[in-house]
Amino acid sequence: MTEKTQRRFPHSLLTLAGLAIFTVIFAAIFTVIFAVVSGGSVLAAELKPRPELLVSARWLADHLAEKGLRIVDIRDPDAYRQGHIPGAVNIPPGSLFIMANGVPGMMPTLDRVAVQFGEAGIGPDTPVVLYDDSSGLYAARLFWMLDYLGQGKGRMLDGNWPIWKSGGHPVSREIPKVPPATFVPRPLADKIADLEWMRGHLEDEATVYVDARSTFEYRGVTKYAKYRGHIPGAVSMEWKRHLKPDGTLRPPADLSREYRELGVTPEREIAVYCQVMVRASHSYFILKWLGYPRVRGYDGSWAEWGNRDDTPKEWF
Repeated sequence: MTEKTQRRFPHSLLTLAGLAIFTVIFAAIFTVIFAVVSGGSVLAAELKPRPELLVSARWLADHLAEKGLRIVDIRDPDAYRQGHIPGAVNIPPGSLFIMANGVPGMMPTLDRVAVQFGEAGIGPDTPVVLYDDSSGLYAARLFWMLDYLGQGKGRMLDGNWPIWKSGGHPVSREIPKVPPATFVPRPLADKIADLEWMRGHLEDEATVYVDARSTFEYRGVTKYAKYRGHIPGAVSMEWKRHLKPDGTLRPPADLSREYRELGVTPEREIAVYCQVMVRASHSYFILKWLGYPRVRGYDGSWAEWGNRDDTPKEWF
């Protein structure tokens, strides 16, 4: 072996070693990028799913006699009296809204909610199963209210009343007598957004707005306010996309992938809205069920934003 060859050999080894290291690093970076773009395991691992928030009709049928469990029927009182899940108490959908400062669909006052929930036997530690006959819209609204008010023990019945009834589960007309409870609202500011909060985060890259209305409303083709369109930068994810044809929820992996493809990722704070925070409550529930850590509902929604002259709008 010549002297010249002896000098080059170590240099070649270093070159090969460097190439190998570069290849490994590049492969790792590519893997991360591919996983993020394709909705793979990197972002999925950041989610902490909460499967306990959704219960099946079979599970509920097996737990009807569970001590302390409160089942809440959020349907019209006449429909409730004609038949409901045994032991369920009724909270009419209309009682979940008030007109405040000229904006319809706002959350009731804390005093009013405290009385209503207390009379329904909902205390600070009461596990609550919610259902309706509106594809979960009003059940989700009550879920969001319980979350915001610091109770946080709400769960939803998958498929709601139609699945329960079609499944041959027991139905009762008996109005249960439940012991009243003391409900003390403890509002959590990170569960709700008001007008100023929404304005203040319009340019915040760490925040994403999700519009749960129809694509026609989002695009400005249809309007139910003075102005058409959507909040600038908001992404469109109509709440109906959460459901299978039978009214039960789609697989969580599919839903989390679709949300991530819209840029709704776990590291961002999410504010959901619709017309009066009903459809958006469904989005709130879904995102919490999927494990998104920071989600809040815009109480005024488009009924407030879309009726003001001083808020920016987009449409196409």
